[in-house]
Amino acid sequence: MSAGPLSFIAFGLLWLLRRNPMLGAELCWRKGRWTLKRNGILREIFPSRRSTMLPSLIYIAFTDKAGDSAGHIWLYGDSVSHNQLRRLRVRLTLLQQGLRL
Repeated sequence: MSAGPLSFIAFGLLWLLRRNPMLGAELCWRKGRWTLKRNGILREIFPSRRSTMLPSLIYIAFTDKAGDSAGHIWLYGDSVSHNQLRRLRVRLTLLQQGLRL
């Protein structure tokens, strides 16, 4: 398969990812506690070790503290400051290594 069709497929997948229902959600880590605020509702969440990081994209899988729901967030490199993105990557790396935050 040539690069043309692959580029088109990759572009289509990235466009679909941008239509994420978490658009406008606010992820926060403060004092060892992860929270997610969406549509005015604040809930405590626990990121999963399945979370993945790429150079310009972070995928965060999570469950909420109540345990009644799970979800995921696609975070693009241009959606937060470089410093915040670096800190998030460090926290997720520690989480993947099994360290408590």
